[in-house]
Amino acid sequence: MSVPGYRGEIKRSLKVTAKGWDRQGREVRIKGEGLMAQALEHELDHLNGTLYIDHLESRDKLYKVEAEAETPEI
Repeated sequence: MSVPGYRGEIKRSLKVTAKGWDRQGREVRIKGEGLMAQALEHELDHLNGTLYIDHLESRDKLYKVEAEAETPEI
């Protein structure tokens, strides 16, 4: 989950196995590597209410960013 006006770099796993249940109550497992592993961790953070700042090694790794100028429509 984002924090408007700030960015930070966090570490994500290279391999992930996520477990859950389907609509019929059967256990399912999803394995992911690389970008898929990062996406699974990211989405699980949303479900758990975890912000990326909770994963920062240090508050020094959090950077304020300027708002991007809007591009005028043509």
